[in-house]
Amino acid sequence: MMNRSAHISWLLDELDELVTAGVMPGETADRIREHYGTPVDGTSVSLRSVFFAVLGSLLIGGGIILLIAHNWSEFGRGSRTVLALAPLILAQMLTFWVLRQRATQTAWREGVGIGLTLMLAASLALIGQTYQVPGDLYGFLGTWMLLTLPLLYVLDSLGTAIFYLVGIVWWTLAAPDHASSALYFLFLAAAIPYLLKRRHALLDWLVAIGVVIVWIPVTSEVAEDHWVSSFALLFSSMALMPGEKQWWRAPIRGVGMVGLVGWALLVTVSGVWDDAIYEAVPWLVRLTALLIVIAQVVITIMRCRARSERCWVDLVVMVFSPLVMISWLWSQSAGLFPWPLLFTLYVAALGLTMMMDGFQRTDTTRASGGLAILTLLVLTRFIDSDLSLIVRGLAFVVVGLGFLVANHLLNRRLNRRGETS
Repeated sequence: MMNRSAHISWLLDELDELVTAGVMPGETADRIREHYGTPVDGTSVSLRSVFFAVLGSLLIGGGIILLIAHNWSEFGRGSRTVLALAPLILAQMLTFWVLRQRATQTAWREGVGIGLTLMLAASLALIGQTYQVPGDLYGFLGTWMLLTLPLLYVLDSLGTAIFYLVGIVWWTLAAPDHASSALYFLFLAAAIPYLLKRRHALLDWLVAIGVVIVWIPVTSEVAEDHWVSSFALLFSSMALMPGEKQWWRAPIRGVGMVGLVGWALLVTVSGVWDDAIYEAVPWLVRLTALLIVIAQVVITIMRCRARSERCWVDLVVMVFSPLVMISWLWSQSAGLFPWPLLFTLYVAALGLTMMMDGFQRTDTTRASGGLAILTLLVLTRFIDSDLSLIVRGLAFVVVGLGFLVANHLLNRRLNRRGETS
């Protein structure tokens, strides 16, 4: 749940758009800014508390482990068991005290959350070593994360959540087979209620990056020869996720958008299609991909119809999945159909749409993003072509002039809006 500062920041960010749409006059927006002033950034305070809590907990936990390890070989099995469980019991007692007496203090919750998480790992490792319990890294990490999961809801600790999200990715990469890697999504689903309640940008970034990393071993079993298409479906699904209007403010949409642009640029290279003579795609994989594409199209169209504003960029992003689906199912015709040319036109349309949308909204970031996509497209096509240095040099000059002209026009529009308001 967002705090008061987050609500104020959101309101101040929306004022320019409300003035542009004619919902309120510029004078009213100025009065609102003067009334609220600059909101306090609660994120930096929270991150600072987490940093010191992590540092303190790591030092205390490391010191306890070193003290125990100093004479570990001289203890008997019973003594080792007591020493292995004592730090965990003490951490649990301290956690109980914090929940009763200091539940509203972030620093205390972060400290005991991280400390208890580390003591869980230490106790598991020491008990396993003492009794020679058979197992491997995959089993150890799975057990550790399973025991850490309840702490997310009990302590509401950001540091514990970071450990959990990083840990389940590590656990997935240590899986002995690709089928076991798919269990990552089960562990992630168990934490979704907490993530939706906490709504922290750092956790969203970890989820987005973690899903992309885990996607490699998960899909390599069922779509090893179709990695381009599987990642294209993933990135397009992430880019169309609901969230902030600006995809760069929503980590999942941001990672999806960057990945989609990168993948779209990749399939404009003719060399990718030279090796696109794949084996027959299993019908279950085709059906799953088709359902994902249909869901993307339906949800995007419904969301656009519900909005009172244009959403051309989302519609262009939505087209990527059907294009990939068609090229995937008929990839045997790679030598008969100019797929690189088709995706080149698509990337150009995406860049132009984003740039024009940025001009209409007077959004410098969005307009610059569209220009950046067009520039990357030009660079990609030059690398993949046999044009002379003179032609490439002239093209770079033209693209650079386009940036300068677009920046000049956008600044003029911003100045005019400032004068009218």
